[in-house]
Amino acid sequence: MPTSWEETITFIRGGNKVVSFRSADFELSAGQTLGFGADYVFGDARKDTTTVNLKNAYGASLFYRGDFSGVVLNLNAGYTIESKDNNLSNNGTGRKDKSWRVASRLDFSGAKLGVEYGKTHITDSTRMNVMNFLNTHYLVGAEYQVLPSSRVFTQWKRKVEVGKTAQYIYRRTDYYIIGADYDIAKNVTAYAQYAQKRMNNGRRSGSTKSKDSLYGVGLCVYF
Repeated sequence: MPTSWEETITFIRGGNKVVSFRSADFELSAGQTLGFGADYVFGDARKDTTTVNLKNAYGASLFYRGDFSGVVLNLNAGYTIESKDNNLSNNGTGRKDKSWRVASRLDFSGAKLGVEYGKTHITDSTRMNVMNFLNTHYLVGAEYQVLPSSRVFTQWKRKVEVGKTAQYIYRRTDYYIIGADYDIAKNVTAYAQYAQKRMNNGRRSGSTKSKDSLYGVGLCVYF
């Protein structure tokens, strides 16, 4: 099921070395636990190029799990700060991406329901007139176990990008996914999936809309 409530919900892209910590789960009461984690990423920025690379990043996360007579709730929250160089061939390193997410999943009677919400604020202190964006992320996903070896699933995801600059930008992208899978062997799952992407790209001068659809069938082999 293509949802995004994994144990870590911080979103750091780039870097090739990381220091990661995940605590043990502390029992709050019967069936309820709480844990936390922290990460530091060493970047690979090269200031004199026009490529945006990660300088460094760090984040913290909380993980809650509660079992209420067979109804299981997972609730995760995370916050990250990414420092990057800019996309100019000078030594500017004023860009920062600050992100937070809250994600939940409810499991009950063969069904799973997940909801996620968060924001990312992208700024560059050296170029605030052209680099000041606020992105909002939404995700809702559901899965149902039809048979012991088969599931159906669906997901909706939205990303809204607002550019708080002289060149105003409003971009909304929606993703819709529906599919099913079947375990044909212990480590082999067949699946069929349909996905649609809809984009509304707006500027002061006007807006454009586009739509793309994808169909897919295949096999997943687990090792």
